[in-house]
Amino acid sequence: MRKVVGDVGRVLNVIPSSSGGGAERVVRTLTRAMQSKSVCCETLYFSANSEDDLLGFEHSLGVSYKNPLIIFALRKFIKSRMGAGGLIVHAHLTWGLYYVFFASLFLPVRLVYTEHSTYNSRRKYWVFRFFDRLVYSRFDRVVCISEGVRQSLLSWIGPKFDTKLFLILNGADIYEYRARKLDASRLPSFVSIGSLNPHKGFQLAIEALADISAEFSSYSIFGEGAYRESLERLIVHSGLQGKVHLMGWTDDVEKALHGGDIQLIPSVWEGFGLTAVEGMSTGLPLVISDVSGLREVVGNGKFAVLVDPAGGKAAWVSAIRELIERFRQNQERLSIEARRRALFFRNEFMVDSYFRVYSTLLHNF
Repeated sequence: MRKVVGDVGRVLNVIPSSSGGGAERVVRTLTRAMQSKSVCCETLYFSANSEDDLLGFEHSLGVSYKNPLIIFALRKFIKSRMGAGGLIVHAHLTWGLYYVFFASLFLPVRLVYTEHSTYNSRRKYWVFRFFDRLVYSRFDRVVCISEGVRQSLLSWIGPKFDTKLFLILNGADIYEYRARKLDASRLPSFVSIGSLNPHKGFQLAIEALADISAEFSSYSIFGEGAYRESLERLIVHSGLQGKVHLMGWTDDVEKALHGGDIQLIPSVWEGFGLTAVEGMSTGLPLVISDVSGLREVVGNGKFAVLVDPAGGKAAWVSAIRELIERFRQNQERLSIEARRRALFFRNEFMVDSYFRVYSTLLHNF
């Protein structure tokens, strides 16, 4: 297979911010891993939390995504990376998609876009369908991180794009396995990781736990977002101040996951479920929303209980109680099963798949 090295070609990942959840972590992992494959791969952020925290292959334009003038700064940066071997510009997330579309017009570059979600707000308005069809048609490859994402996107832009869409499952960090001992003498602790936004569904988990407050020891939620104050009020209203804790962002996801006995993922929708895989890798069983993306991650594993989103609080109470009982009866088997399932989503599988996409595009430049 032809390698993408030096003058043979370059790859530039473009994503709005250096901070955030799954997409940002995947991009950093992908770009770093490409270095080990002798791929000339870089990442460009529109803005970064701190210029000092950027790695050697990362750059920031220092411009907010809300400023449309970013198109010209992005175009200038793209042109600076063009060479005889060709350039692939790999866009991520909505603003990355749109700005790369405009900034690359009439430039001899190959375009790749990764669709990270099954949902976005613009799909509520039919007029955006025609614009999105134009935008997606400009990209040489559109990568979907799960089958649920692929089907959702096809239903939006139409079946004629089917041959342009490629399925590459997200990779995840595989953390150290931790044996957990949960018996009748100890109450379980719960953990969640994700942005504090309505679609993550943490309010539903808190409401469910309020009904069984005597049956668990603690619930730690790691993440930040606009919904923090609302969740804080809900915790107080539910009388769970001493048990439910909003921990803020953490740079040590492994430690956070090791601190729980059961992971709760009550998302309304998810493109993939990166934190689910990470939790599974440590042996965590899960209570998880039965939505595409998450459903694909856990498969038919007994280590997880899927909850019908339409079931509301009562369904979550029942599911949490079911998993606690199931885990107490057969902890080692469920933990090992979770770990084995997580290994199907190792980062190297994702990296190898993107490497093939990049190599094919540059070979045919």
